[in-house]
Amino acid sequence: MSLQPTQNVHRSPIDSMVDQMEQAIMTPVEKVLNSLRQEMNRILDEVQDGLNAAIREYYNATTIALNNELTQAVEGTRPT
Repeated sequence: MSLQPTQNVHRSPIDSMVDQMEQAIMTPVEKVLNSLRQEMNRILDEVQDGLNAAIREYYNATTIALNNELTQAVEGTRPT
């Protein structure tokens, strides 16, 4: 995200000073943005893990319930 200085052969000292000031400002901003991006990715990973666990639990519970209902239905149709 760093700003590139203008490619001008005849750069004034003011242009160089502006470039240095931009870099002095952007470097800390880039560090903060990178830290925020890393934290956001960590949070998203945790959310994804939680969703995956919830889906597994729901799938397992649903499968058990359906198996129980199927077993009861089959046992109910067997001759005694």
